[in-house]
Amino acid sequence: GPAEGGTSGRTISFVWSGIDNVDNPLTYSYRMDEADWSSFNTDTAHTFTNLTQGSHTFSVSAMDYTHIIDPTPAVRNFFVDAISSSISNVVITPTNNSVTVTWTTDEPATSRAEFGTTASYGNWSYLDTNLVTSHVLIITNLISDTTYHIRVRSIDAYGNEGLSDDYTFTTMTDNVPPETYITQGPSEGSAITT
Repeated sequence: GPAEGGTSGRTISFVWSGIDNVDNPLTYSYRMDEADWSSFNTDTAHTFTNLTQGSHTFSVSAMDYTHIIDPTPAVRNFFVDAISSSISNVVITPTNNSVTVTWTTDEPATSRAEFGTTASYGNWSYLDTNLVTSHVLIITNLISDTTYHIRVRSIDAYGNEGLSDDYTFTTMTDNVPPETYITQGPSEGSAITT
């Protein structure tokens, strides 16, 4: 589980142990917040899922083979962050074959985008796993003079995902003609003998 006073996501696992003055197995009972204590059993781990936003307290107590219960259960206080990153300031800057997308989040989070020629998207940018608040993605190999849909995604350190609205952009028309070069053969003006 998290350190005392630490922060966690909505799913959290705790592992515990105990010691006694005699070498006999212990049993344990645990609870989250003010819920009922579990039945005593030999389990030394438990995973809680779908925890709510806010402060929580996990407690666990040992009982020995003579049914003496630890009068001071082990306690861990922690905070659950269950709120998605808030995405704002999305700016889309297309070229003829790429797009640069920037946005901000209210907490450090990853950077990724979905894009495609329909609102079903169908393509993913690379996932930048760096946790930042100012995000920049460059998506390349787009088709010029084409309208695309895009939305950005950011996941915070606790697994909460923020998702932007759908945006559209059109890549620029490519009006620059290609250039052609001769890369092998006789040099300009050279005489060829046979």
